[in-house]
Amino acid sequence: AWLPVAWGALTVIPVYLLGSHLRGRAMGLGAACLYALLPIAIEYSRVGNADHHAAAGLLGAILLLLYSEFLGPDARGARLVWIAAGLALTRAALLGTWHGSLLYVALGEVAIVLYGVARNRSDVLMAETASVLVSAGLAALLVAATPTPIAGPWSATELSHLHLLAFTLAAVVSTLCVALQRFHPLLSPGWRVARA
Repeated sequence: AWLPVAWGALTVIPVYLLGSHLRGRAMGLGAACLYALLPIAIEYSRVGNADHHAAAGLLGAILLLLYSEFLGPDARGARLVWIAAGLALTRAALLGTWHGSLLYVALGEVAIVLYGVARNRSDVLMAETASVLVSAGLAALLVAATPTPIAGPWSATELSHLHLLAFTLAAVVSTLCVALQRFHPLLSPGWRVARA
């Protein structure tokens, strides 16, 4: 009964961190207060609400924070590896909590690939490849453990083979972008993005 309350309360932490990283502590506090006072956030995190929305909100906020960290200038070396590992686990947890989150995850993956290509960051692209492959492996365990979705094995609204295909495609595109830049380098970020 108290888990939604805990998840709702914990969500203000990644919301604060995201706001403070983007625009400073005042923005972080403002974002956390705004989230905490949203009627929908209050409703989803009330005592006894047995739905998944409070957990999905927490995982979505963590995912958004990690995506923004992945795209930051400090994401290099060991820090990049830790961010990628956190993304892999958070993606899988979000898919296990809310199967319809594939659309939001896909937008984040596209942003990472385009950033890596535009900035000519093969380290970001290879970290993305490893991260989504780990997420695909974890999601595959979930897909194997659940019955075939009502909408079929390629359902977009239930955990299915479509989720595994999306992660695999993100890994393939990231890896191909690195290979193309290595063997046929383009100097212009615009041309690299167009090629991707």
